[in-house]
Amino acid sequence: MVRSLLILLIASVSWLSGSAGDGSRALDSDMADSVMTQLRSRSLNAVEGIWQVAGMRSVIAIVADGRDRYNILAIDVDAPAVIPGTKIGTARPTAKQGTYDAKIYTKASPDGKMSRSADFIISVSADGNRITLHHYYKGLAVRMWRSIPYLFGATLRNRDTRPDDIDGCIRIWPAPSIQENPISL
Repeated sequence: MVRSLLILLIASVSWLSGSAGDGSRALDSDMADSVMTQLRSRSLNAVEGIWQVAGMRSVIAIVADGRDRYNILAIDVDAPAVIPGTKIGTARPTAKQGTYDAKIYTKASPDGKMSRSADFIISVSADGNRITLHHYYKGLAVRMWRSIPYLFGATLRNRDTRPDDIDGCIRIWPAPSIQENPISL
């Protein structure tokens, strides 16, 4: 479920504008250098940096925007219509160290307004080189089949045995302390 939402987020071809409709904007064309320059000027929190989505070419940046808020920006994504610097979400720290509550946009209208956000918990690994995304729902859900007992209760089940902690990102910058693919001599 998380992987499909992550793919929907990254590969959405309907993103035609760098403006997310909520004050975000497209930044320089060389987004990675712009983010690195901004981050070099201060000490970083564990979640800040440039990250590559595991198993994909897509690259995102997480940058502090004030004391307790982080912007999630698209740097290089598989969809050609996505402009580097597009704000695709926000994150806030939780009471648990290394854990952040994130809202990531999954759809944009042709006029550039972001919509349809999904809620995630971002967890930073102990070594700080990986983050995992756990999708969660909040609110009410209506289950109509509960009103008709025994008709479909035993025959229809949603089965998902995929582990929850394998979707996420690998740190690109600042350089990880242990390289993912070491260079051999």
